Amino acid sequence: MTSGERYTTVSFIPTLSYSVPVEGWSNLEDTPGNFLLVPPDQSLAGVNAGTSDYLGVYTSIVAAQFTDGGTCDDLEAVPGVEATPDAIVQWLGKQSALTVSDPVATSIGGLEGQRVDVRIADGATMPSCTDPESGEQVPVFLLFIGVAPSSLAHGVIPDMTLRLYLLDYDGEVLVIEVDDIDAAPATLDQLSAVVDDFAFSS
Repeated sequence: MTSGERYTTVSFIPTLSYSVPVEGWSNLEDTPGNFLLVPPDQSLAGVNAGTSDYLGVYTSIVAAQFTDGGTCDDLEAVPGVEATPDAIVQWLGKQSALTVSDPVATSIGGLEGQRVDVRIADGATMPSCTDPESGEQVPVFLLFIGVAPSSLAHGVIPDMTLRLYLLDYDGEVLVIEVDDIDAAPATLDQLSAVVDDFAFSS
């Protein structure tokens, strides 16, 4: 991608237009429910491994938790947490393993909602799940899962700041997820500047 150009999603709902500040950004996913931007010199493999920064936009999500099955595939919506930005922010603030910033009312590209920053709390006992393929334990605090047309299961891991823009969209919660890995080169401010330029349309 080239700086100064305006780009528009092809499949993502709602349509999203955006620009990038420098050359080298990559659009790695554009489906009806999922959109992914990765900064220069970072990769999809790094996104999956938790070593690359990225921006994700997801049309519809709900708060989620692991079930008693124990694997990273055994998950469900959290009972009693409504699919609204306010309800999900309140639920996040009650999790003792997390440090959650005070919510800030926000408007991004014509959509309204709440913004919070999330990290694993210092000294917290880190929850984990079992990778069903490798059998290894994966340290992660699950936050949300996608609802059609979105498909995802995302959480926060150690040494990551997760900035969430939880926005009202068509009776659902659309989330913009800014993943800032401490050891990766992009900063939270640099990533968030790209979000500030987002514009949504039907």
